[in-house]
Amino acid sequence: MLTDEQRAIFLRQIILPEIGATGQRRILASAVLCAGEGLALETLLITLACAGVGELRARGSGADLLRARARGVGTRVNPVAPGDLAAAARGAAAAVGVFPSAARGSRSRGLDEIARAASGAGIPFVAVSVGSDEIGVVTWRPEAGEEADEVPRFLRGRVAISDGVGPSEEMMAGHLAAVEAIKILVGRPPAAERVTVLRLASGQPPGGRCPAATPAWCSP
Repeated sequence: MLTDEQRAIFLRQIILPEIGATGQRRILASAVLCAGEGLALETLLITLACAGVGELRARGSGADLLRARARGVGTRVNPVAPGDLAAAARGAAAAVGVFPSAARGSRSRGLDEIARAASGAGIPFVAVSVGSDEIGVVTWRPEAGEEADEVPRFLRGRVAISDGVGPSEEMMAGHLAAVEAIKILVGRPPAAERVTVLRLASGQPPGGRCPAATPAWCSP
């Protein structure tokens, strides 16, 4: 049961039919593994902490973790060493990788490492790509028996690596990744794969993936 204090703090989320009291309880009881760099990671951590995620297991800078702790309501924010990602994924509800501002090679390695950790733990994984005119978010759930070394190839086919990313795009990427993670926490994981695309220039998804009447971001 939610306490009166929790109901008051998270009322704006509880009144959403997609979350409700049951979803908020799941968020409060969940752990999420996060890895990334820059404003995208900071935005991701702060957004999840403000949503009430019970524990953030984060690989990032100390400043990012401190800001998330300051903004969270009872959220535990625990640093994760690079070699401990696989152990940190065990018992987590989801894993998220956001590396839009890192060097190209570093981004690929970062996504590979956290994707393998998620695959080994059998948990859903969210990855973000940022291009010059669009942001793509891939949410993926590993199949039973799927080999961990297949995961990086799967992601690289869907998560483009782009240069020249600005701070506003980084923050937007962090927010979108947090939204996908919260969907997983409240019991709306993808059946196998979900791709969300936001067209930065016009607010419309590229390639006609969604009807014109839909919001700027949507899931096909």
